[in-house]
Amino acid sequence: MTEQQTAVRAERVQVPMRDGVTLSAHVRRPDVAAPVPAVVQFTPYRKGPLLPGSVHPLNRHGFATVDVDIR
Repeated sequence: MTEQQTAVRAERVQVPMRDGVTLSAHVRRPDVAAPVPAVVQFTPYRKGPLLPGSVHPLNRHGFATVDVDIR
């Protein structure tokens, strides 16, 4: 995937934990049918809003990014 192909699909997801707690995450991935590698980041500092058109620099290089708020 070249840097010019920056169509990104973004969504909010809830991740259930074994202890019943649900973590909130933002998933951004290149809008392609094939599987892509992912970089997962856990942050205690709030992941911020999921803005339309927001693209992480790694998405431009074919990676999915997952930003997860920790407890």
